[in-house]
Amino acid sequence: MSCIKKENLMKGHIDSLRKVDGIELSSENIEKDNFPNQKNQQRVIILYFFLTHVMKINAWYSRIEEK
Repeated sequence: MSCIKKENLMKGHIDSLRKVDGIELSSENIEKDNFPNQKNQQRVIILYFFLTHVMKINAWYSRIEEK
């Protein structure tokens, strides 16, 4: 039960961070270079990879917690 709540909480938090300066955060936008300036693009790339790693760590930790 607590794992489901954690996932929903984390998912909601990531959904709220999906837009940076009005641009949706996605791998397609990062690959297509759809950002107005270089500084903004670097910030989005760092944020995107940070969030993906947080989700991987959270999933790994949840599996350990279940055992």
